[in-house]
Amino acid sequence: MKKVLLLGLMFLATTALADADEVLNECRITCSSRCKEFAESIIAKAQDVLDCQGGESGRHSDIIQACVSGFGNGSFGQECTRNAKSAETVRACVSGFGNGSAGLRCATSDADADVVSACVSGFGNGSSGMSCVTDARNSDVVRACISGFGNGSSGMTCAKEARDAQVVRNCVSGFGNGSAGLSCATRN
Repeated sequence: MKKVLLLGLMFLATTALADADEVLNECRITCSSRCKEFAESIIAKAQDVLDCQGGESGRHSDIIQACVSGFGNGSFGQECTRNAKSAETVRACVSGFGNGSAGLRCATSDADADVVSACVSGFGNGSSGMSCVTDARNSDVVRACISGFGNGSSGMTCAKEARDAQVVRNCVSGFGNGSAGLSCATRN
């Protein structure tokens, strides 16, 4: 019975790998956002395996340490451990938003540590800073938007919608920091 079970598990494992290989081959053709997310998840999991030393699991071990250090070993620490993407982001979120629910929301968002730092630096650690963390994609863009449009509603709109820091700087230089500059900077 154990041999049959083992053979069954081995078959399922090779089938799963074949499916992943097929998806990757399909993705090389389509280049969709779903494909990019799939590839990034494989890279992260492979890096965990490559970083594995003894009983540790590399990058995930760092996340666990950062979560426990920032949120303790209670429910917040456990949720952080399950959902955080990187230890650097966890540390930046705890530093910027504290170890309460706002810090946890930040730590379990998709933001990277540089975006968190730029948002907190420019918009503070209140609702504006959190809105920036959850919506902004690039720390250079956030900094360019704050520099060009300030930390009010125009700066926030820019941080959420602009895609390129140099475009933001060029728009502010050419059209100023009013509605024309903002329209230019946030045009996709």
